[in-house]
Amino acid sequence: SRKSTGPESKGQQGCYNSNADVFEVMTPMADESVLRRGALFGRLVLDYSTTNELGLVDDLLVDLSQGRVVGLLCKGPLWQRQRPIYSWEHITNIGKDSIVIQTQGPEMPNAAAQPMVGLEIWTDAGNCVGQIVDYRFERQGFIIQYLFAQSDQPGLYGLAPDAIISAGRKRIMVSALSA
Repeated sequence: SRKSTGPESKGQQGCYNSNADVFEVMTPMADESVLRRGALFGRLVLDYSTTNELGLVDDLLVDLSQGRVVGLLCKGPLWQRQRPIYSWEHITNIGKDSIVIQTQGPEMPNAAAQPMVGLEIWTDAGNCVGQIVDYRFERQGFIIQYLFAQSDQPGLYGLAPDAIISAGRKRIMVSALSA
């Protein structure tokens, strides 16, 4: 079933819509196995073998067909023209101060992988309902929930990954029933 959640408030988020099949209650994240993209942004990336700094997390790449994070996009040194990309599979550990990876160097990204923050959310009825601002995912990379904001409403709303009908580089489409 397709679900999205109501706006955040005081630790627990309430439902706005009376349609219980569409909305669910968002609970605070106490589980360390659940991560938010925003919490990793700017975090130091270290090489496990050499302890060299590989960069800072600039974004995460998501493969929508798999419903998971597949790569880290890093800001490297100023002299480096391209931002290095590292596979999510090579992460050894995610600590509070850094992400440790074991790799032979930057990799080519999955062609289907893309950053998600900033994508507009449109319904199949032709209405823009918001923009993705963050997402929650498991340490293995599987997306649990996309968080989006509406320009005319306060708070954040949640969108289940299976609610996405189609996606491009600027927008995603969801059923009007899930929005």
